Amino acid sequence: LSAGLGLVINPFEGPSDNGSIQSLVVQSPGTFTGGVAVNATTGVVTLSNAGPAGGHTITIRATDNCGAITNATIDVLVLPGNTAPTFTPGTAIA
Repeated sequence: LSAGLGLVINPFEGPSDNGSIQSLVVQSPGTFTGGVAVNATTGVVTLSNAGPAGGHTITIRATDNCGAITNATIDVLVLPGNTAPTFTPGTAIA
């Protein structure tokens, strides 16, 4: 994922329980400073404005109707943006 961009992550299967899922929330974005949203019905995670460059672990927490908690983590690698590099000339060779 390039810095500044977004991504939609679809889980292999949505959240399920033998009772019901009471909440599905972003427990911790870790060091990821972009936007993170999770759909409480489908479990789809949407990332926006990715940053900073580097590796990040995002934790999503599901809580069922009995209060049982399950955490799931998503590892995200943000690549530097596609901006042109800048160069500063060194001293002239004599």
